[in-house]
Amino acid sequence: MKRQSTIFATLLALTWLITSGGIASANDDRPGLLAGSLGSTYARSDQDDARDAVRSGQYISMEQALSTVRSRYPGRLLDAGFNRRAGVYNIKMLSEGEVLLVAVDARSGSIMNVRRGGR
Repeated sequence: MKRQSTIFATLLALTWLITSGGIASANDDRPGLLAGSLGSTYARSDQDDARDAVRSGQYISMEQALSTVRSRYPGRLLDAGFNRRAGVYNIKMLSEGEVLLVAVDARSGSIMNVRRGGR
């Protein structure tokens, strides 16, 4: 009986969210929210912003940044990410037995900083 009450309360809450506009629709114009499958919403990610900036020509792609880094520091890619606020690709490489943390300017594609011995 308790389980049925919980299910009913959950369904009631979901119904309220959908009918009251608590979940964004595909036509929702609130900035930063997009409707996904089943009407769920999510905030824009750094990857979404980076993809839009690459498409518009403001930023180089992650592949271009990786190519720049690999041409100077050949080795194995350990991790890569995008810092939206700074407009920087952060790339972690294992090159010649040494861990390198390389910052690449997303606008120009130039290597801004290299830190050695990172984890």
